[in-house]
Amino acid sequence: MAAMTMAVCQAFAQNDVTETPEDSIYGVVDEVASFPGGNAACYAWLSENIKYPKAAFKQGIQGTVVVQFVINKDGSVSNPKVLRSSDSSLADEAVRAVKKMPKWNPARLNGKIVRMYIALPIRFYLQRKPEKKQTAKS
Repeated sequence: MAAMTMAVCQAFAQNDVTETPEDSIYGVVDEVASFPGGNAACYAWLSENIKYPKAAFKQGIQGTVVVQFVINKDGSVSNPKVLRSSDSSLADEAVRAVKKMPKWNPARLNGKIVRMYIALPIRFYLQRKPEKKQTAKS
């Protein structure tokens, strides 16, 4: 049995906007924040850095965790929080990994770099090895 983790590294903008002018956090921008190297690099980074929680693995718990966070003007990740999760141990691991992420390419609005909300679904699933077929001996 092998543990697998998958995430959709495409940023999903949130519609919330905080109203302080200089530190506004946008949900709709002209250029969405992106992981350096794109989705493939995000998948690779997550697969190397997320560790399937042992208890969840032993119990066969799977599911998707949606983590919301802010990409700051310098590309750093801050304020991760779980929007949805099927299990608390999976949620804890998803937040731990998001906190470790490298800097993203920041969002832009009207040509200026701005802070942006991101929602990232991270899917935890267990991939079972196919059972060997038994063959009849003649």
